[in-house]
Amino acid sequence: MKKLLSTVACAAAVGFFPTQQASAHISWINLTNLTPAIDGDKHIYSANSIVSGNYGWADSMDEDWGDSHQGAWAQFTLTESSNVNIHVESDYQDTFITIGGNTFPLRVGDLTPGFSLYNGVLPDEAYEDAFPPPAGKEGAWNGQGTTTMGNDDGEVGTIHYIGHAGEIDGLATAVSWMGALEAGIYTVAIGGTCYERESCGAFNRFDADNVSRGFDISLTVAPVPLPAAIWLMGAGLVGLGAFRKRTLAV
Repeated sequence: MKKLLSTVACAAAVGFFPTQQASAHISWINLTNLTPAIDGDKHIYSANSIVSGNYGWADSMDEDWGDSHQGAWAQFTLTESSNVNIHVESDYQDTFITIGGNTFPLRVGDLTPGFSLYNGVLPDEAYEDAFPPPAGKEGAWNGQGTTTMGNDDGEVGTIHYIGHAGEIDGLATAVSWMGALEAGIYTVAIGGTCYERESCGAFNRFDADNVSRGFDISLTVAPVPLPAAIWLMGAGLVGLGAFRKRTLAV
């Protein structure tokens, strides 16, 4: 707690909260609104952002769920069935500030990320208090199940769990998910994997370090190739058409 209060006090003194984006109501990183890099038939969308602390995703994976303010939220839209690769990695950047001879971290590059993938999207500025989670839940973010939240405009949305990448208390600084998805809109909820290890975990959340962690996220999208059988059938139809033309000509 002392470490957290010192960091917040320092940030307030300079008028800047390093976790402001991550700790506010849900604000989207809209990946497919970005300009992609093109590699053959692949479109690669990339962004850099921050998340509060290093434990939010792990917290969402337990039985009492987690606080959405401890996650970073991205969305993307597919216009056709696609093969998708989602990659999240620490950006390894440390930023410090010195006030009165004391040095405080503003951003730390040691994120061990995990993320959950969902079908659907939540309303802009959604958060727990606008549509309270069930009794006994710490927050509304269900890292391995359906998540419902609303905003102050009365809009309520539900996202449906597809899968996740990362392990609770895992030490990997990069994780990926790959698979085929239908056309639609999708959510990626990102956070840290700390749970019981050291002082960063959700299990010790009131003593946990809430300094911002930076991360890079990339989304690679490629069209699903047609099955070989369809190509063969198409080639057969072309051959049949040529044979028919020759027959008619005779």
